[in-house]
Amino acid sequence: MRIALVAPLAEAVPPKFYGGTERVVSWLSEELVRQGHRVTLFASAESETAAELFVCSEQSLRRAGIRDHLGSTLAMLREVRHRADDCPASAPMRQIGRVEEGRISGSS
Repeated sequence: MRIALVAPLAEAVPPKFYGGTERVVSWLSEELVRQGHRVTLFASAESETAAELFVCSEQSLRRAGIRDHLGSTLAMLREVRHRADDCPASAPMRQIGRVEEGRISGSS
């Protein structure tokens, strides 16, 4: 199975200091790879993982002194979406949540 994990850019994965979410993402990615899944981790360049690492920032945002993470997070999510669109297996998922005729597809 192909799996994308998106980690907060505040800390490296696993975190060098405090970072509960980043630590859980690390444990999850390592175990999924160990079980044979194809995992892509979207995180900062400081991250260490057995998964494929897609670098979304050269340094964790907290260590870089960046306080507003919104722009970096939105850029990362745009890249996740772009890569998902390139994956043939994601074609059915692209239909979910698409607005058609004034309503969200898949809704009643």
